[in-house]
Amino acid sequence: MKIRRGLFLILTIGLVAFSFGFGVSGSSAQLDSDDPPGTGVPESQPEIQSEIMAPAAGGTGIYTSSGLEFLPYLPSVTYGHSGVGIYNTSGSSANFETQLHLPHGVTIQKVVIYFYDNNETYDLSADFNYHSYSTWGTYKFAEVNSSGASSAVRYVEAVPSSPYTYVDSASQEYMVEVSLPPSSSVILFAVRVDYSHTSSLPLILK
Repeated sequence: MKIRRGLFLILTIGLVAFSFGFGVSGSSAQLDSDDPPGTGVPESQPEIQSEIMAPAAGGTGIYTSSGLEFLPYLPSVTYGHSGVGIYNTSGSSANFETQLHLPHGVTIQKVVIYFYDNNETYDLSADFNYHSYSTWGTYKFAEVNSSGASSAVRYVEAVPSSPYTYVDSASQEYMVEVSLPPSSSVILFAVRVDYSHTSSLPLILK
């Protein structure tokens, strides 16, 4: 009886030790990496650079605004949408506006409008303006107009007149005003502003 009891005790102690050792081994395996599961990078994959170099001085940038961002100057004006485009459903021509959130310190190089105009009678026009915070005056730095009729989506571009090309967000705000005729066959799809940096951008670190 004593032999059986001693043998049972030895087997019990051995089984507990084995189970404890297996559990420790499993926990240790989970601590081999500080990364969450599934985020490890295979050794064959090249390491991603942690630093992004700034573009050289004079590098270009583009700002775009779709027709969906335009609102009528007068709240009584009605309008419709065609995809991302906008057209005037009122009984007369109306102005639609949106702000241009251009980076401070850049120089405007070119303005572009993308549109659909399949109307022999009406055209659309776009004025690119800035407002002075001190005088609240409005100054036009570029103007773009459509001409003729076509069943294709077209674009027209213009180079702004100097010295109104430097963006000074500290004292001015920028916007574009588009005059749309009362026709669903004249649709504004987007405006675009191309600009250049006058100095190198700061480095962006990860």
